[in-house]
Amino acid sequence: MRRIFTLTIACIFCTLSSQAVLKTWVGGSGNWNNVANWSPSGVPTFNDTALFNTSVTVSVDIVASLAALQVKSSATVILSAGANRLITIGNGGTPVEALLIELGSTLTLGSGFGVSIQTQGSSVTNTANIYGTLILGQGNSAWTVAPFSVSPSNCTTSIYGTVQVAANNTGSVIIGTTNANLTFFNGSFLQWLRNGGPVPGADYQNGSTINITGITSSNVAFNVNSNFNGLLIWNCSGQTTSGGAALLLPSTNSTMDSIRVVNTGAAGTLRLATNPSGYTIGHLEVQGGILELGAPGATNRFGTITTDFKITGGTAIGNATFTFDNLAPDSMRLIVNGNFVMSGGSFNLSNRPPALPSGGSFGMTVKGDVIQSGGFISCSSD
Repeated sequence: MRRIFTLTIACIFCTLSSQAVLKTWVGGSGNWNNVANWSPSGVPTFNDTALFNTSVTVSVDIVASLAALQVKSSATVILSAGANRLITIGNGGTPVEALLIELGSTLTLGSGFGVSIQTQGSSVTNTANIYGTLILGQGNSAWTVAPFSVSPSNCTTSIYGTVQVAANNTGSVIIGTTNANLTFFNGSFLQWLRNGGPVPGADYQNGSTINITGITSSNVAFNVNSNFNGLLIWNCSGQTTSGGAALLLPSTNSTMDSIRVVNTGAAGTLRLATNPSGYTIGHLEVQGGILELGAPGATNRFGTITTDFKITGGTAIGNATFTFDNLAPDSMRLIVNGNFVMSGGSFNLSNRPPALPSGGSFGMTVKGDVIQSGGFISCSSD
């Protein structure tokens, strides 16, 4: 009987020691690997949840492994590092909300060196929910949603707030995503402050916004498999790229719901596609900058706007380059199923270089109303 009693006590001890613990940061700015900065005392391990509910800068001085990471109570938390660090979240072995940033709270990854997170480190189903703001900051800071060793179907990542890619970020940003495991919901924002880089594959739902502001010398790359059902704003005052180096759509027949062009820089332009083969845009508005609707070469090309095409400022160009367009008498045609509304700016139907011989032109079919209260429509060097 005594042996049985001793064994029972030992098993109870093992069970208790393996249970997850909520570890709350109670220190000021300091090192992650300092037991005194956590309550209860001790650095969080793979089975624990790390909670930050006060504003603080934490130096990640180890390679950390957690079950979950939470930022609450309107806290602003900066994870800095003296060397590139990785925090793996979701290693507890049971389904968990691996990452939570509450509304009003902000988590910044990377200050000094890159700090990256991996939110699905185990084979079980985990979730990540961003209601506040996640900033992918300095260096190669990145967020791996689904590692190669984990099925993407086990990863559910939902953005209700803001994900900001900082200007000094040089990483791959958000890795291992699909339309099924990364969703930007109504009211969410992806703020792109960096020059170039890959925009993560995701389901950008109606009411979401992608705001591109940081492009200068290198263009951003959109994921061809994404669902772009929200609003894309292009507002890059320092842009210098143009023509084929400044393509917006990820393929010649891509679909995007709503595009608003505000600024392409003093020397830059933005081109939807060089040889469009049937792109579809829900709504297109040019407020500033220069937008090329297409720049086809040797064959007829076309695109469709399913609702309205508006020009309130800037310049829209129907057919910007004409190499071999004499082989295609109507080398670019745009079909507008809604209205064409122009209240400012300019619309150059064919911006043909004078040195080239006569050739193709731009054509636009408007199924709704044509309303012009301002601006200029021209056809140059045709």
